[in-house]
Amino acid sequence: MFRQTRDKDLALFVDMAKIKRPKTRADVPTWTLIPAFVISELKTAFQIGFLIFLPFLVIDLVVSSTLMSMGMVMLPPVFISLPSDPALRPGRRLEPRHPIPRGELSLMDQDVVVNLSTAALTLAFKVALPVLGVGLIVGLIVSVFQAVTQIQEQTLVFIPKVLALAAVLVIGGPWMLNQLLSYTTELWTGDPRAS
Repeated sequence: MFRQTRDKDLALFVDMAKIKRPKTRADVPTWTLIPAFVISELKTAFQIGFLIFLPFLVIDLVVSSTLMSMGMVMLPPVFISLPSDPALRPGRRLEPRHPIPRGELSLMDQDVVVNLSTAALTLAFKVALPVLGVGLIVGLIVSVFQAVTQIQEQTLVFIPKVLALAAVLVIGGPWMLNQLLSYTTELWTGDPRAS
């Protein structure tokens, strides 16, 4: 258990137990080692969960903003983003060519979490911008057309947006997917502090 227990957590529980500072590992009582081990494992689990959660959050943000720009407010974004989520799983895309390092997970502090979150939101903005921009421009053109001609038909708003966004996704889809995959690969194989 000593290999998975951080020294900082072990020192915390030794101080809380108000025992003498142990000189060797054999001097550490089990009743202080076990809670330190549990806290260390929980920290590691939260870090891994955070790193796994970020790419899926980016996909959901992009999909939800795309659906909102199309006016499809009642459609849950999970229905659209769920088929693309398995593409980012580490076992399918990263294993043969890019194995995940099995070393120790680096410590994450507040700055690392803020940097990772900022990078995720920046990527979501960059990937969603073409779709949102085209949706905005087409919506504005259709609104001006409706105001000039006095035609108030709902399908006149929806169909041009769907066609324009489908064209953007066909043209820019490979670039968007490449951005998401490269971000996920860097996040899972690289050092989180490098972001």
